[in-house]
Order: sequence, then structure tokens, then C-alpha cells
Amino acid sequence: MIYDDVESTAEIDYDYVARCSDTELSEYIGELRKTSEKNPHVIRVSEHYVSKSYRADELEDVKPAIERAISLGVRAPPIRRIVKRADVLECVQDRIDGPNLMNSWSSIGLFTTIRLAFQLRGMVQKMRTAKSPTAGSLGTGICHSFWIEDRHRLPVSPSARVIACVVNFWYNHKTFKQESRKTPQEHFESVDKPVAVEPLVFTHHDLAPRNLMVDSSKNLWLVDWDYAGWYPPYFEYAGMHNFGPPTTWSRLD
Repeated sequence: MIYDDVESTAEIDYDYVARCSDTELSEYIGELRKTSEKNPHVIRVSEHYVSKSYRADELEDVKPAIERAISLGVRAPPIRRIVKRADVLECVQDRIDGPNLMNSWSSIGLFTTIRLAFQLRGMVQKMRTAKSPTAGSLGTGICHSFWIEDRHRLPVSPSARVIACVVNFWYNHKTFKQESRKTPQEHFESVDKPVAVEPLVFTHHDLAPRNLMVDSSKNLWLVDWDYAGWYPPYFEYAGMHNFGPPTTWSRLD
């Protein structure tokens, strides 16, 4: 293929992504990325597809998460192809023809807001029907949660009890100097409450407005499953706050 005008090809020959070889697709995406000024993590590769770059270990967790979501009836863009490019993997997914809520929230109107809220609630309820005895991502079992990740990290596939203990530790934590003076009994008590052990459910864990997309039929789609895994139900709510409201939003938005 000649890459004289890759952007034009992306607009017109959108079936190319579905019928070319892995090598051709890898080269094609590489050329598209060269033409991008900001080198974004996600790029549009055609009218119907986007591609997101991952390390192999990252995709090992993302792929089963997306597949699980779809199997539960959650609207998530399916993965169509995975090709290797340089030292990363390109994950080609369906493109949602519409804006994300970060960019459209102020203009969607009250009725649409309520409709989307009910759609989101329904999808979260479906996800919570899936449970696991251990926490962490669906592939490797690593906890990618940005709320409990630190340099010490959690063990792979920790129990629900471990998750509760970690949350309680940081809730009750004052200073490390004070922690060093605690007795074994005081340490035990500090990780025992206020949070109780809860079931581990399938969680998107990054339902910020940028990851909620609305298609032309006003259907809500959940994208970016990088942090998905098995966590207590309240982690979903906590993950919704992982963004800064734009200055264009009013206090009533």
C-alpha cells in the first residue's frame, strides 16, 4: 500500500482495516501515528475503527475485561483485531460515532441526562452480577486501582479481606511515625473498620465522563477498560471522580 494520503484512506477505504494482513495493518497504523501531531494513545484509523496501543501485559488484562463486559450485555466497543507494531500491540476496536460526556455534558439536556443515567445504572447492575473470590484484573490478577496502588503494591489476586484492610489502613492512617508506635492489637483494629468486607464484583473502575460515549441513537457506551477488575462495589463510585471538571461546566452541570 502507498501511504501518500493515509488520512484520506482512513475516510474512504474504511473496510481496509478488516481485510488487510496483520503486517499491512501494522504499517498503516504506524503511518497514521506519524501524521498525528500529539501522538495520542488512541487514534482513529477509519470511519468505523479506532486503535489503542498497549504493552502485551496490559492487553492481557484489558482483552478479557472487554469480552466479559460484552458477554454481560454491557455496551463496550468490541476488539476486532490485535497487531504488533514495534514494541507495542495495536488493539483495533469499533469506533463510537458520537462525543464523550466530558465534551457534551453541558449541551445534552435534562431528558437525555436522565436517560443516560438509567442506561449507566443498568449496565453497572449487569456488571455486578459477575463476582469473583479474588480481587484484581481479569487476566493477571494485578490490582491496577489508582486508589490503592502504591510502591509496595498488593499481592496478585488478593482476597476481599485484604482489600478492606488496605482501605481501612489508609483511612485511619495519620503518620508513619504514629504507625510505628502501634501495638499489634492497635494495628489489627486500625484495619478492621470502618469499611467491612464486601463481595468482589466486576468493575469498570474509571467511569469518568471522558469514558462515557453517546452514539447517534443516544445509546451510552463504556470505553477504556484499562482499570477494570474485581473490586468491592464502592470502587465504581470512587472511580467516577477520577477527572477534573472542565472550566466550561457551570455549578449546575
